[in-house]
Amino acid sequence: MRLRQIPGSRKKRAVGFRALGVIGCLFLAGCVVSPPVQEMSDARQAISAARAAGAMRFAPAQLMAARRWLEDARHALQIHDYGYAARDARTARQRALAALHAALRREQALAAHYHSGGGTSGHVPTSPGRGG
Repeated sequence: MRLRQIPGSRKKRAVGFRALGVIGCLFLAGCVVSPPVQEMSDARQAISAARAAGAMRFAPAQLMAARRWLEDARHALQIHDYGYAARDARTARQRALAALHAALRREQALAAHYHSGGGTSGHVPTSPGRGG
């Protein structure tokens, strides 16, 4: 026994499938995340600024942590995991800024120490706020 087809039902079904396909494509296009170019750039600039401020001397652990996070971000970027790349780049920037601020505080403490006449003793203060 054959089922009788309703006139126009095939067309309606085809239009429905096309509409579903278009909606699916639009949904997938909305889910595609672009590479975190700005976050990567911000992290690199923060690391450069920290290095220029003497972070390798005054805050090496923080600067190295920032570099590791940036390297992780680069790896995530290479495998197109843009969510992790953006997150790791933001973390790298935060770590680099912490290294920058630590280096600047340390440099200011050294400058204050030397300007106060303590520079001739050969003693370098260990942290801001501690006199020599």
